[in-house]
Amino acid sequence: MPSQTMDVVEEYLLMPRKKPLVVFYCGVRSRNLPHFVCKKGEEIYGKGMVRRISLNPIELMRFELGVMSLAKMPQKVVVIRCTMARDYNTHVLIAEILAQESGKHVVLLCLDPIHIPTLPNGRVVLKSFAVSTFNSWHQRAHIFIADDMEKRFAYLIELFQAIKGKGYMDRIYDSIEGNENWADTLKYLLEEAKQNLTTYEDIVLEESSDKDNRQVEYHQVSTIQPTINDLNRSEGISHIRTHLRYRMIKETGEIFEYEPMSFDQAKEMMLKLAT
Repeated sequence: MPSQTMDVVEEYLLMPRKKPLVVFYCGVRSRNLPHFVCKKGEEIYGKGMVRRISLNPIELMRFELGVMSLAKMPQKVVVIRCTMARDYNTHVLIAEILAQESGKHVVLLCLDPIHIPTLPNGRVVLKSFAVSTFNSWHQRAHIFIADDMEKRFAYLIELFQAIKGKGYMDRIYDSIEGNENWADTLKYLLEEAKQNLTTYEDIVLEESSDKDNRQVEYHQVSTIQPTINDLNRSEGISHIRTHLRYRMIKETGEIFEYEPMSFDQAKEMMLKLAT
């Protein structure tokens, strides 16, 4: 279980809050998440102070009617694991009511098999309960995406944004091309991507000395590393921008040159790495 997920859960459980914490997870690697959340709750509040509930969509009405009874229970934490649903809006609403009525810490765990399907009309879409729920509930609940070790959530969200031409690298290219202050802008945007994007990579390809005997680093940055399957997708992916290279003076951090990388160049590079 990635430590960041449990850090978020611990922070939530230690602070007096009346909003529920909604955690979205996916994949086999996260199947033990409910166990770890309950264990963390008992470490903080004591054995027996966590109530774990599994909730199916067909049980929502009965569960809602039992909110007042749950509110009166001695437990300090209620962990609700939700199985597959068409959406989680009703689940979050009930969790919000329970948190407000009881003052307990309510953790709602929601499975999200995030993916990027192609519709019959050829349109590529992002199917994610986490994204749609965040857009609806971010002001009334604490929404957290518990990414797995492969960073599947971050990868697919950035891939979809890149397919639409709205990814981090699109913003970088659009901001520096034709900009006389491109170096400062590029440095700022790369730092922003590093802080905000867990799939971001910046590797040093080469170190050398220039004519003034200064150490120069040749960097390659990427917002995602597309998989072989995604590289071979026929719909909507042939134009995505995910990579860029730049040269920087090591001592000062000054960027003095950058090289755009086309999708074909990045694809060729990644296919070589995969063989």
